[in-house]
Amino acid sequence: MDRDYGVLRKSYEELLGRLQQANIAQAADTQADKVKLQVIDPPEVPHLPAAPNRMLLITGVLFAGIAAGVGVTLLFGQMDRSFSTVDDLRTLGLPVLGGISVLGMAPLRQRLMTVLRFGFAVAILVGTYGVLMIIILRKTALI
Repeated sequence: MDRDYGVLRKSYEELLGRLQQANIAQAADTQADKVKLQVIDPPEVPHLPAAPNRMLLITGVLFAGIAAGVGVTLLFGQMDRSFSTVDDLRTLGLPVLGGISVLGMAPLRQRLMTVLRFGFAVAILVGTYGVLMIIILRKTALI
């Protein structure tokens, strides 16, 4: 008889636990029905970045760098205290004993190499700018 009572008591406790779980689930369902969420427009990743405008930023940096380079060059040119010609030296009022003239083709080659290096640097600058613009346009899917 004790064994039957133990089995019945165990069944009763299991059924009571299920009833409590069912009550909790039903209460959760009624609470969930009170609050309804509707997604009107689903979120999406924008095609264009909000900020900064990278094309404008890179173009501005390019022109600011060129302006800074020209400004520093002009500043150094104004601060230069050397003399280019003998006549510039004579304007000081001191006697000039002699001057060194340009000899041979070395200065011409040196100037040509300077111009070629400058042209190469400008070509690299413009090429880098073009590559950056193409990368930005591809990322924003405009190309």
